[in-house]
Amino acid sequence: MTAAPIPCGAARGFTLIELLVTLALAAVLMGIALPHASRDQFNLWTAQTQLLGDLRTVRTNAITKGVHYQVVLTASGYTMNRMKQNSGNGAWVVDYSVSTRTFPRNVTLVAGAGSTFEFNTRGMLILPGAAKTLVLSDASTGHTRNVTVWPSGQVAPL
Repeated sequence: MTAAPIPCGAARGFTLIELLVTLALAAVLMGIALPHASRDQFNLWTAQTQLLGDLRTVRTNAITKGVHYQVVLTASGYTMNRMKQNSGNGAWVVDYSVSTRTFPRNVTLVAGAGSTFEFNTRGMLILPGAAKTLVLSDASTGHTRNVTVWPSGQVAPL
């Protein structure tokens, strides 16, 4: 007995069973691998991105709303304040706190804690000498990430 020849135009490919077995194997492998991926690995990146975004937002608010804004940094987080001009001497004082943020678990500010950045209505730092590079550190991984604040008020992840 000889096998029947396969017609020239016959479809070739994978059967449904072969595809289902492949998907099942992929699901088992992902089920093994995913629990080992820690969410803590992203804490440092999240803290840097959030700090960058908030500094840019505060600067933009100072420009668009015509009042000074301030960011006060601590080792564990920061506070964003809206300022108002004191009627007595014209100095800018804190009007109210816009928001307070805490860094994610194991993330601290190791360089720049205690700093205050005040943006004027042109988006520039009131004290250009206050410009510096902030260093965030993740105690669980030992990695660091930087955020640089320039005298012009611009911020960058350098």
